Amino acid sequence: MMEAIKETRICAQCGSCASVCPFTNIDGFHVRRLIRKLHIGLIDNKFLASYPWLCSQCTSCYDFCSENIDLPDIILKLKGEAVKRGLAPKSVYSIIDSILKYGNPYQQPPEKRGIWIRKEDLTREKCKVAYWVGCTSSLRTRNIATATLKILQASNMEFSVLDPALCCDEPLIKLGVINEAKEVAEKILSIIENRKIETIVTSCAGCYSTFKHDYPNKLGIELPVEILHTSQLIYKLVSEGLITPSETNRLKIAYHDPCNLKRLNLIDEPRKAIKTIKNVELLEPLLSRDKSRCCGGGAAVPAISYEASISVAYKRLSEDILPLNINTIATSCPMCYIIFRTVTLRYKIPINILDISELFNLRI
Repeated sequence: MMEAIKETRICAQCGSCASVCPFTNIDGFHVRRLIRKLHIGLIDNKFLASYPWLCSQCTSCYDFCSENIDLPDIILKLKGEAVKRGLAPKSVYSIIDSILKYGNPYQQPPEKRGIWIRKEDLTREKCKVAYWVGCTSSLRTRNIATATLKILQASNMEFSVLDPALCCDEPLIKLGVINEAKEVAEKILSIIENRKIETIVTSCAGCYSTFKHDYPNKLGIELPVEILHTSQLIYKLVSEGLITPSETNRLKIAYHDPCNLKRLNLIDEPRKAIKTIKNVELLEPLLSRDKSRCCGGGAAVPAISYEASISVAYKRLSEDILPLNINTIATSCPMCYIIFRTVTLRYKIPINILDISELFNLRI
């Protein structure tokens, strides 16, 4: 905690962080106010109970900070301290308990996973390539999981499905619960080593970022495998002629960069893949690529303050994307997909939301 306070003392008070934070002035959240309180040492129980929880870990504040203050990491430490002191929102403890008890953040029993997968894909355990489904795709957006599975099958690639009753750890890490996250990660590492997997493919941006970045940088665990997001895999398969997208009716598509992918510079492959589909016009949102705005769905914010997440997603759509007069939004993250679909249904916005796996599955 003292290190966090010390780091904020170099803040230039320029306000760049607040100008790019998607949650500024939503439910009283203001990142400069948070920094100021840290700066002068006002970290009491009231502060820990209320201030850190609308941070979606999009990292925009860090990206634009002239002093390179790692505010997202500082906020993770604040969250972890709040959890230890019993000051976190009730929904946070519910998510943590669910992951440790059921292996997912949705209070769903383990047997609910994998019911949509053919048994032969689940039991084929000695393949070098494994599709890591992830909690959200397995339990909430099975359309994305099914589309990914069909792309893998169409490529004639030999693969297995890896959908154990284990969460990748992203919610635990983003809520600052590092010790428990490390225990889960070690179980996943053991499964990967026992099955002699060489490549993991995932359609979840959160799982991808967790395995690729958070395991080595926050947990000190290196997975001994190649990690591929489906957008990378799709572009690779198209480039190698293993799948060929068919021509489509004219589509005007905007691609939304998930925060978990843009921070790892996974920006070009999804666009290159989409451009291989004939009759598709790909347009860029007002803020895109490494400047893209968060959908509001990260770091369990929807479970903590659902309406705050919806407000952020609506702003992203109405200000950055809808003025393009497109008919489809493509993304590469199941949480972005869920949040954007919720907004379009609530506000009756006549636009299609598709994961990149669905976009290609419809055309192979």
